Amino acid sequence: MRVLVVTTPLLEYAYPLVPLALELRTAGHQVLVATAGEALRVADSGLPVADVARRFDPGRLRRRIALRNPLLQWRERTRWADPRGVVTIFGEINDELADGVVTLADDWRPDLVLHDALAPVGALAAARRRVPAVLCDPTFYDGQRLSFATTGHLSYACGRHGITTPAPPSAVIRLAPPSMVGERPGWRMRYVPYDGGLAGVDWRDEPAVRPRIVVIGGHPAGPEPALTRRVLRAARRVETAEFLLVRPDLPIGPPLPEHIRTVEWTPLTRLLTTAAAVVHHGAAATVLTALVHGVPQLVVPDTATRRHNADLVYRRGVGLVAARGEISPALLQRLVDQASFTAAAAEVRVELATAPSPAEIAAKLTDLVATSGQV
Repeated sequence: MRVLVVTTPLLEYAYPLVPLALELRTAGHQVLVATAGEALRVADSGLPVADVARRFDPGRLRRRIALRNPLLQWRERTRWADPRGVVTIFGEINDELADGVVTLADDWRPDLVLHDALAPVGALAAARRRVPAVLCDPTFYDGQRLSFATTGHLSYACGRHGITTPAPPSAVIRLAPPSMVGERPGWRMRYVPYDGGLAGVDWRDEPAVRPRIVVIGGHPAGPEPALTRRVLRAARRVETAEFLLVRPDLPIGPPLPEHIRTVEWTPLTRLLTTAAAVVHHGAAATVLTALVHGVPQLVVPDTATRRHNADLVYRRGVGLVAARGEISPALLQRLVDQASFTAAAAEVRVELATAPSPAEIAAKLTDLVATSGQV
């Protein structure tokens, strides 16, 4: 079986599909990942990756959308934001990927197309090849609804390639825990963090003497120093905990006290194995990885989708939510001291661990394609 995996060109959406793609390859299937931009780092997993939009530039795309619709851009970064901004932005991204994905699918001839919730261009390619499309939803929104809404921006791409509409999903794979998002139709799958390949053991793997708080102020593609700067200011006064600032890339100022250390980009799974808490922007993959490890989290959201994720973290009781200006020594101390956060996080950890594994879902996908008559 030949499986084309189509992902949004952003790591937080691409990485959650890697464990399933690897299991499909382990089962003997041919797998090819189609993406662009920073998500090309998926190649580090050993999976073959095709760049379907060599000129993709997320900054240029956002500037173009801002010029065309400044109100939408403003709403995206305020409390007035809603999913419409996400749909518009990712609709534009999908249109930019469409020609490359369709050309690749025509050349490679997959038997199945697997795509994430914000890459319905995969469903367009599936419709053109007349093969099943399967949606893998790593979001805390209803990814099936987001995907359907985003297809509204693919009308021109469908016309260019002789398709009336993208293929509806033959199955939907859900990664978010029901206790946070409610019961949704589809196949539940255990979230397995992709770690990018662990390096040799060093001090990062040793148990911490004091509660260790990991601060993620950026991502593998680059730093976002504002969050780290605010946490650093408060952390200097919290000597009862140890802080790991991940790839801060900012002027630290005075020498760091003994309880604050900096590290280069390190897979989050490795850091959370010995952590008591994590501070981050609220990307779905980061929220899920913290939940897998049963680690309380402080979410400081910076976009509409991440504010939604932060709200669910707060409601489930697995952590705190704050604006950057609200980060204080007392808030960081509460994050590691409040036992209810750890207890709730442990409950969700068990919930995630009992979901079917990627290997089990890979077997179901094989059966799905076999019954569709594609192989």
